[in-house]
Amino acid sequence: MANTTTLSAAPVGPAEPAKKIAIRVLVAYAPKEGPIAEIARITADELRAQGCEPTLAPVDQVQDVDPFGAVLLGSEIAHGRWRREAIRFGERRGVELLNKPLWLFDSDASHEVPESEKHEAVSAAEDLADKLSARDRVTFGEGPGTGSAPGPGAAAARPFDPEHVRRWARSVATHLHELEERLSAFPRVSLEPVEGPV
Repeated sequence: MANTTTLSAAPVGPAEPAKKIAIRVLVAYAPKEGPIAEIARITADELRAQGCEPTLAPVDQVQDVDPFGAVLLGSEIAHGRWRREAIRFGERRGVELLNKPLWLFDSDASHEVPESEKHEAVSAAEDLADKLSARDRVTFGEGPGTGSAPGPGAAAARPFDPEHVRRWARSVATHLHELEERLSAFPRVSLEPVEGPV
């Protein structure tokens, strides 16, 4: 089962100079606009600052995941549910994603949904995380200054803290650095033909 991360506020010092890594990272998200798009942008910017090579794109603009060594897939939670296009992206590319480090993230804009219904509805995202062996799934808030006002008696949307997003992105970058170090420890195998009698 994938881990589900809850981020809490904590002071973060200035980042050290980043070491470049060769692993290309896809940051895909749905929908194209809104808090999840901003979270994805902040994530990609921080990954780049940490030496990664991120590509940022809405899920419906991703043609191929093969060129990427890792994938971060994000979705807005609307009416207690992950976006259909994000779920479809994960399901259709399941075999490819199983062979890559995968993280899931979402933006919870569903303040109008009771907690009991919300828990049942997001189970599709949790099932996707389990099927694809995601390293982690993290939920951020709706985003400062976005979304419509809740009705009388409803709880206000929980805004996301951009620094929490950056801190999570740094943890992903750290994992990718460690992964590249482990891969570099294996000797390279030459695929060139060897001359001599067969």
